[in-house]
Amino acid sequence: LHPYMPHVTEAVYHIIKNQTGEIGETGETIGESSENFEKSTAEFEKVSENFGNFTKNTEFLALISEAWPEMGEVDREAEAYFRNFRALVSGIRQIRATYKVADGSKVSYVRVHMRNETLLKVLQEESKTIAKLSGVRDDCLHFELTQAGERGETDTGDQGGLAARGVVPEVGEILVAMENVFDVGRERSRLEKQRCRLEKEVMSLSAKLANSNFVEKAPKEQVDIVREKQSKRSSELEEVISLLSDLQTA
Repeated sequence: LHPYMPHVTEAVYHIIKNQTGEIGETGETIGESSENFEKSTAEFEKVSENFGNFTKNTEFLALISEAWPEMGEVDREAEAYFRNFRALVSGIRQIRATYKVADGSKVSYVRVHMRNETLLKVLQEESKTIAKLSGVRDDCLHFELTQAGERGETDTGDQGGLAARGVVPEVGEILVAMENVFDVGRERSRLEKQRCRLEKEVMSLSAKLANSNFVEKAPKEQVDIVREKQSKRSSELEEVISLLSDLQTA
């Protein structure tokens, strides 16, 4: 970003450096204190005033004149935890998108069933951030440790009503209370109509493929098109049936 917005990146650089106690106005260590932000801001203002000449002036330690950072040892465990963190946020967002929950609506209850106790503790510490990023109300994201082959609780607390399920590989199963965030009846009606339409279409395509006269006499390209369409509609039907199943009474 530095070539495009140098004033912003210089400001961020000095704020971070001063808050970690690494540099001061002319290179001295400031250390951590409540005055760091004001000191770093004042230093940047001096750098900004001399922007055209600061690379020639050793009084100012500027980002543009610093050496490229060297990559240290990679924390693979932290990377794995972050991937799971991101996957959980994406999983909850996917459920919201699937059921067309309005962007401004906050989900009032989410339960995550997990089998990895260590990962559970890590994600639990970040529960407020996960909730904020995934559109869940404060203190409404809950974690539960379950054993292999054991099904987690389906109770959605005081919310009751309907819930949607989702699975996040390596993390666990998600149960999301859907009451008060979208019109359950309307969504179920829409899915039922879609299921009926797809069932009729799949039956028609299957019957066509079962007709030996069509398969043997029609051009191969046309038969392949029908097979592909039948496969696609079958997959869509399975997804709709799964969505209807997820709209269960908790």
